Amino acid sequence: MQKFVKGLGLISLMLFSFYYTEKIALYMRLKTTLMQDIIKLQHKKNIKPVSAIISDNYIIPGINGLEIDINSSYSNMNINNKIDEKLLYYKQVKPYISLEDNKDKIINKGNPTKKSLSIIIDDKDLLTFFINHNIKCNYLINTIPPKYFKNVEYVNDGIDNYSQIEKSLNKNNLNHNLCIINNNNEKVCHLNNKYLIKPSYIINNSNIVAYLKKISSGDILYINNLSIDNVKILLKEIDYHNHKIAYLSTLISENNGDF
Repeated sequence: MQKFVKGLGLISLMLFSFYYTEKIALYMRLKTTLMQDIIKLQHKKNIKPVSAIISDNYIIPGINGLEIDINSSYSNMNINNKIDEKLLYYKQVKPYISLEDNKDKIINKGNPTKKSLSIIIDDKDLLTFFINHNIKCNYLINTIPPKYFKNVEYVNDGIDNYSQIEKSLNKNNLNHNLCIINNNNEKVCHLNNKYLIKPSYIINNSNIVAYLKKISSGDILYINNLSIDNVKILLKEIDYHNHKIAYLSTLISENNGDF
């Protein structure tokens, strides 16, 4: 018993000594000119987070803030012992209202500050067109495809084959937990902790003219029964307004730096 108490006291002494040494090191670091200069930069460089917008059952994702990590930044610059803003290290700051805390809400638009939009397709001919033209798209699958392609983000739309498709997407590191909801799958998607997506517009050959002028940054466009010629018109309009085409996972991400 005496040996145990003696050993415990020794361990406590070592922990206290380590803690005290760390405190002294931190105090001395805070006193350096380099650290003081980094702290001053926080007022100029820190970016406040932008909260998600919730309206009834819908949500527009927010944007994380960026905050200078003073200790990591100090370590990056300490070799040369001078300020170099290229070596600043930032950490993400979660919004007060975040998509991650409201995954029961339905996303019908990405954050417009990203100046991007996303396109969803479910047609193999269109998939070939997008692949050949190196255009990013999200492709709805209801069976396991024989081959996965680059520049395509896959979304599980198969209720009957849901589990098999999930396994395949997970195996190939292609599962972004996206779910384009309809009347049949919202419950399944929610139970499986997916991001619930409802397109801003469903565009087809009969309504494309009406929607061309409505398209804006953050929109989620579902192309359904649209000819290749009309797809080209749509893409030209998107390019004219300088909207980037992004994957859905990027469009809805609150990570600051995805745009």
